[in-house]
Amino acid sequence: SDAEAFLHHVVVDHMLSSPRLHPVLEAMLGTDAADLKALLQQRSNASRAAADQLWRYHQRRGHEGLAGDQLQKLVETPDENCSLQERIRYLKLSKDASRTATSQRDLALRLDVAQKLQLPLLHELQMMAADANVADRWRQAAEKQCQRLQQLRVLKELYEVAMEFRLFHLVVAIASFSGATIKSDMVTEMWMNLFFPSAECPYSAASAADADTVAAPKDLFPLLLLRQQKAFVLASEAEAQPPWRLRPELLRGRVVALLGELRQVAKPSGALWDVRCICTLLEYCNCMWFRTLEQARPASETALRSGPWARGGDGAAGSPVIDENRLWVALEVLTAEPFCFTLADVLVYYAEMVAHLDSWAKDLQAALPSWLLSKKRALPNEEELHLHLAQVSVAVVGRWIHEAQRRRGQQRANTEFCTVWVRSAEGLLAGLSLRLNGLQTNPLARRLLQEVLHLEKAGSTLCENSVQSSHAGPP
Repeated sequence: SDAEAFLHHVVVDHMLSSPRLHPVLEAMLGTDAADLKALLQQRSNASRAAADQLWRYHQRRGHEGLAGDQLQKLVETPDENCSLQERIRYLKLSKDASRTATSQRDLALRLDVAQKLQLPLLHELQMMAADANVADRWRQAAEKQCQRLQQLRVLKELYEVAMEFRLFHLVVAIASFSGATIKSDMVTEMWMNLFFPSAECPYSAASAADADTVAAPKDLFPLLLLRQQKAFVLASEAEAQPPWRLRPELLRGRVVALLGELRQVAKPSGALWDVRCICTLLEYCNCMWFRTLEQARPASETALRSGPWARGGDGAAGSPVIDENRLWVALEVLTAEPFCFTLADVLVYYAEMVAHLDSWAKDLQAALPSWLLSKKRALPNEEELHLHLAQVSVAVVGRWIHEAQRRRGQQRANTEFCTVWVRSAEGLLAGLSLRLNGLQTNPLARRLLQEVLHLEKAGSTLCENSVQSSHAGPP
C-alpha cells in the first residue's frame, strides 16, 4: 500500500542517516522485508551511505559485476566528506571483486599509486599545514591541496604537486614508481634538490643566516632533518617527529632510511639510480656533514678529535682508527640494492672516484643552490674532500685486504685479489700516498699516510705470495 511504501521510505532514510543503524540495515539486505534494492538505488547518487549499502546488497545476492560497478562509483564519489583512506578501501574491495585479469591489474596499479604515493603526499602536506615553522603561504597552499588530494589523482598530478612543494623525496619516489625514462641531467637535478633544495623549499633555512654565519648542521639538509616527520614515503599517518638530536650518525641514519623506503615503493632500476650521481653526491654530503659538525663543536672537543689517531691502526688488518660513521656510503649504500657491490667493487669504484675528484666536485658545487654557495664556510674545500675520501678508501682497502688474507688458500680468491690489486688498489694507494705526502702539515694526513704505507706493504706482499703460490701449483 502507499502508506506501507511511505513507511519504508521513512525507515530507510532514518537508518541511512544514523551510522549506528547501518549494521541493522546491512542485516536486512538478505531479507525480502522490503524492496531495499529500489530504495537504495533511488538514494545512491545523493547518499554515500545508500551507495555503500547498495554494493553490499549486490554482493550478498552474488551479483559480483554490479557490486564492482557500485564500488567504482564509490571510489569516484564527489562527496567531499569521503576521505582518501575510504576511497582506498573501496578501491581494494573493487579489485577483490574484479573478475578479469586486466581489470585486476589496472585496479592493483591504481591502488599502488594511491597507497604508496598519494597517501604519503597527503600526510606530508597535512604535516606542512600544521607546522608553525613553515611560512604561512606554504601552510595555506598545503591546506588547499589536502582537500584536493582526498580524491584519487593520477600519477602526473601527484608529481606536479610534489614538485610545487619541492618535496623531492616524493618526486624521486614518483619518478621511480613510474618507470619512465629520465634524462641524466634530470636525474642529477632530482637527487641534488633532494639533498640541497633551493631557498624556495618550505623547510629551507636559507634565510635564517647570512653568508658569514656558520651553517647549522641540520640546516644543510632540510628535507631530511628539518621536516617534522620520521618516515619519508611509508608513513601510515601524519605524525609529528620531535626535533632530531644532533649526533654524528644522524645523517647516515636518515639517508639509509630514505633509500630503504624508496626501494619499497618501487624496485629501483634504470637511470634514476645512477651510482655515479648518487654516490658522489652522498660522499660530498657526508664530508660536509662532518665538517659542519666540527665547526659547531666546542673548541675544547675539537682539539681532542685527533686523539684516537694517536693509536695508529693496522690497515692490513682491516681496522684503521677511522670513525665508522664516515663509511656508510661505501659499506652500507653501495653494498645494498640496487647496487649490490662486493667489497672489491667498492674499492674499484672509490679508486675511480678519487682519481676524478677534482672534476666531479667542481661540477657538483656548480649545481648547488645559490643560498648555499653564498655560505662559503659551509662548503668543504678540495683538501677536505681528499682527506675524507682518503679515510673511506683506507678503511675499504683495509677490509678488502683482511678478507683476502682469510681466503688466501683459495686459488680463485688469490687470482681475483691480484687482478684488483694491479688494476685498482695499487694505483689508488699510490695516488693517496702522493696526495697525503703533500699535506704533512695536517696531523690527520700524517696518520693516514702511515695507514696507506701499511696497506701498500701488506697488499704487495699478499699479491706476491699469491703469485708464487699459483706458480708452485698443488703439492
